[in-house]
Amino acid sequence: MDEVQRLMWFEWDPIGINHTADWPDDEYNTYGKAVYRMLIEGRDHNAISEYLERAALEHIGVSQLSNHALIATRAIELFERKK
Repeated sequence: MDEVQRLMWFEWDPIGINHTADWPDDEYNTYGKAVYRMLIEGRDHNAISEYLERAALEHIGVSQLSNHALIATRAIELFERKK
């Protein structure tokens, strides 16, 4: 799960805060936990990508982000490597 958390922080980062010193690096942990849970449940790429898109738009309020599909792919790759 730690790798998925880092993925959310370093690569997903919908509000662009991972480079700021005054922001805690656990900002996206809730989303990382949800993605990890989806991976354990065997959810597919589309489900994870849609979740990230919805989270960015509805919970964070960012609509300009387009890397949801890439992050879903990376999360699946990380999870599969650790099996």
